[in-house]
Amino acid sequence: TIKLVGLSTLIQVSPSGLKAQPTCPKPS
Repeated sequence: TIKLVGLSTLIQVSPSGLKAQPTCPKPS
């Protein structure tokens, strides 16, 4: 269960973080 939850959180945070990080800090 812990592994599944971790993977799900990483997958959900990966796309959101990647999109918000490059767009907020420095707009390319």
